[in-house]
Amino acid sequence: MIDSKAKIEIIKKVSEEIKSEVKSESEVKSESEVKSESEVKSESEVKSESEIKAESKDLKEEKESESLTLFRSKNKTESENKFESENPDQLVIKILCESDDSICWELEKIINEQISSTKNKDLNIIIETLGANISIGLSICNHLYIYKKLNPDNKIKIYVPKYAHSCGTFIALMADELYLNDYALLSPVDVQLNLEIKTFSSNDLIEYSEHEDRKTMDINQNTLILSILARKYDSLGKMIFNKFIFNNCEKYTPKTRKRIINKFLNTEYPHIVVFDTEDIESVGISIEGTVPLAIMDIYKESISSKP
Repeated sequence: MIDSKAKIEIIKKVSEEIKSEVKSESEVKSESEVKSESEVKSESEVKSESEIKAESKDLKEEKESESLTLFRSKNKTESENKFESENPDQLVIKILCESDDSICWELEKIINEQISSTKNKDLNIIIETLGANISIGLSICNHLYIYKKLNPDNKIKIYVPKYAHSCGTFIALMADELYLNDYALLSPVDVQLNLEIKTFSSNDLIEYSEHEDRKTMDINQNTLILSILARKYDSLGKMIFNKFIFNNCEKYTPKTRKRIINKFLNTEYPHIVVFDTEDIESVGISIEGTVPLAIMDIYKESISSKP
């Protein structure tokens, strides 16, 4: 476990690294000025060409990944059609992101359209994602919350075959009935904010802003600005829990709600940590069991399908 002073030292070290990198860049620039104009121009052209190729490759892979994710979510498999025909009061929604992909805006539109166009059915949501922009998670949670208000007799069942991290955890916790396989994992939901080339948890930035030695520490000023934003995002996280998740699941007592927020939002752990079924149940969240075979058939067929 990393204590407050250790976290402050990490932030301080990163700030010093950033300053050192800026200094190094200026030294390199000074050295390059000694070179002839033709040499500098030649190196610049080679660098630009390689960067363009790398960016083009990354963009292509990103589009292919996003395209596959959207296809899996929109395309109904044979097992899915069979499940819905045998259970006309059930709808399957799939949030199955490819590889290390996150929920994109286009997928968010598809999911929300499926939710808002449905009435008087149980929602069966299969989710696998590393996360999403907090705005996307907020939007999907809001749609699920409204659906529950409009269809109080129907349930939101959420299935996690492998993992639902970050904003995916927010969505998973909206469930009336939550199913996780034995090795399935959730994660913290603290918002991640960028400081120059590094990423910090909103929790760490808030700790920094409240630290007694802050005024005497030589820290990049952007850190203070981000710590202000961190407070706002922390409030947003609490709002998602209190308005959507806890209102949607009235079974949680005040004591349980506090434990859940401390475990997932105001966590003492870094964002990369994962929580297994034992961790999840330890704070009072009920897990109905493993993902049923009929849902697993839909999941397996979906992730193996391609356009």
